[in-house]
Amino acid sequence: MQAALMLRAKSRERRKQRLKRGIKSELPSNVATKPIAPFPRYPPASWCPVTVAPKRRTK
Repeated sequence: MQAALMLRAKSRERRKQRLKRGIKSELPSNVATKPIAPFPRYPPASWCPVTVAPKRRTK
């Protein structure tokens, strides 16, 4: 157990030193690495019925 705590503490120290040097390969989970696409249109166009002009009555 103590060995695991020691290894964890050492890795934390190494991570802090990397960030101080400018090596930021390990980004926190809240940082986006890719652009996020916008949400698609809802409802999709394929769901909507085709709008037809009203028919004229002839007598």
